[in-house]
Amino acid sequence: MLSSPDSPRATVPSRLLFILAMLSAVGPLAIDMYLPGFTDMARDLDTPATSIQLTLTAFLIGLALGQLVIGTLSDRYGRRRPLLISLSICTVASIGCAIAPSITVLIALRFVQGFTAAAGVVIGRSIIRDLSDGRAAVKAFTALAAIVSFAPVIAPLLGGLLLPVVSWRGVLGAIAVATLAMVIVVFLFVPESLAPEQRSDGGIGDTFRTAGALFQNRAYVGYLTAIAFTYGAVFAYISASPFVFQNVIGLSVRWYSIAFTFNALGLILASAVNTRIVYRIDPARTLIVAQSTLFVVALVLAAIILTGVATISIVLPLTFLLITSIGFTIGNATALAMTSVSRAVGTAAALLGAVQFTFGAAASPLVGLGGENTAVPMAVVIVVCTGLGLAVLLRTRRVVASLAGDHAVASQTAERNARS
Repeated sequence: MLSSPDSPRATVPSRLLFILAMLSAVGPLAIDMYLPGFTDMARDLDTPATSIQLTLTAFLIGLALGQLVIGTLSDRYGRRRPLLISLSICTVASIGCAIAPSITVLIALRFVQGFTAAAGVVIGRSIIRDLSDGRAAVKAFTALAAIVSFAPVIAPLLGGLLLPVVSWRGVLGAIAVATLAMVIVVFLFVPESLAPEQRSDGGIGDTFRTAGALFQNRAYVGYLTAIAFTYGAVFAYISASPFVFQNVIGLSVRWYSIAFTFNALGLILASAVNTRIVYRIDPARTLIVAQSTLFVVALVLAAIILTGVATISIVLPLTFLLITSIGFTIGNATALAMTSVSRAVGTAAALLGAVQFTFGAAASPLVGLGGENTAVPMAVVIVVCTGLGLAVLLRTRRVVASLAGDHAVASQTAERNARS
């Protein structure tokens, strides 16, 4: 059950929340900004589409593993130092991506870039959890998601505008500039949020024990798994969309960027609405409704694609609804997962990010199995992921209700014993 919004750790300062959102946006920026250049990259590097999609997979695997390592380090050494070191390395790796001479080098550097960019995601979440609790945390996480949502809007649009001028290498260079800017901002404006007495002093064994304890938390595991499947659907769409929109539907690079931006606007709209309703509607109920909608839209989209009648006038509204529904799922599910734990917050945030981006990494190459000229693998992966996500959430809802009932009985028993 969520705590009162009037708890001592109720708010995150607006400026800090915006900076944390920008840190969390480093990952989406590095994912989405170079998408319009996929076809050019395949041609320039003389490599198939599946190899280009591996640059995305490598980044996502790095993002997943990096959160596990950096999140744990932030529980032991505090939030600020690991954040500064990671972002500095990320800047160097980003420069390397821009000048990579081959697809092999690019894939390797994208892994390093993702590993270190993970700091912005996992430490950003951890700082919010350090400073807030209850529905205030839900609101902060949803606001974070709303601000971060601008990255998928701006990134492909910027990529589409820059691509004809500076090529895909220049686009990757712009990402390096963005990471350098974040190093400066963190150094100047982000304080330490984890007091020394709250830090973990254990080694790797303590980390595994902590992770094991988290996996005993059925509510946390349920929301974690639901988020993982949702991210599988998200990255199936992200990885396949350049080829589906350009090769299958026939959009130009510029119009693909506009279509991708249009869909991302739905994510922003949903996140903004969610921040308004979080104190009036139970976030768990909003989450179930959103995930159910997501699954239904995925089924309709798959039916359209499998029947061979997919056109931009049909696919674009359906993908807009798909991404909009995700705007109501990610923030709520993340907040519910994080507020279900009270200690080892950095490790909890790390596991959350690691699992979700691992699923994203697994989904990305799957959608390329059919080649560059079909949308069928994308449709199948999205339906499977959204369906499994809904099933897990329904199960988690029953688990949480059962735990709440057990807590109420225990409280009543304790009260009776105290009176007697």
